Amino acid sequence: MFMYAFEQLPASLQIQRNEILMVGDTLHTDILGGNKFGIDTLLVLSGNTSKSSYQTKIRSTGVIPDFVSESIVA
Repeated sequence: MFMYAFEQLPASLQIQRNEILMVGDTLHTDILGGNKFGIDTLLVLSGNTSKSSYQTKIRSTGVIPDFVSESIVA
């Protein structure tokens, strides 16, 4: 899925992987996928992963986001 989305970007934009941020609320799909694709990841704690459990889930799964935020709303 990540490769397909990346390949759909217009070549004229010349976007590199280090310019992309995967924002998601699930470690096993969003964050793991971003990690495996080689892009930065942001775990949002407003959906499937809660503020009270995210540290335990990260330690137990070994799936580590680059960034963590309570919300994407400013």
